[in-house]
Amino acid sequence: MMNEIQTYRMVALKLHGLHPKDRKWILGQFEPNQQNILRDLLKELDSLGLVTTEDLATNFSSHSVGDVQLAEDLIQNINQADVELVKRQLSSLPDRLKAMLLYAHQWEWSSTVWLSLEQSERDRLSRQIDQCHAIKAAAFSALAQFFADELTAAWLTSQSDKVAARVG
Repeated sequence: MMNEIQTYRMVALKLHGLHPKDRKWILGQFEPNQQNILRDLLKELDSLGLVTTEDLATNFSSHSVGDVQLAEDLIQNINQADVELVKRQLSSLPDRLKAMLLYAHQWEWSSTVWLSLEQSERDRLSRQIDQCHAIKAAAFSALAQFFADELTAAWLTSQSDKVAARVG
């Protein structure tokens, strides 16, 4: 059974992961003495440099989505890909191409993939993404088409392997 301080620590940890406006509103629902305890614990978490999911997502979205026009069918093809397949295919690309893909469009899987990366890789990609605005739109379209083709080929291979395993 949790004691009172453990409960406060758990609440503070959960609050720390929220958007600041949400955190402020929720804190306002507690009694003043509880608010003080939670604020002290939140300050402690901040001093530890604990990065929140909100910080990571904000960091990603502030670097992503250039003003790139991609064909709608291309966007749909890449968006519908399984996240694990996307991660596997992205892992085989150099950082520059990963950055270009992440910059080109706010894919449905973008945040999930970004949050799954190690901090060092996010840092490297962030530096690459910052340079993407200078790249011509045609390069993004060609890269997106290449990636869509790679995803399709990888999916077909996985399906073929499943059929072969059933038959063999």
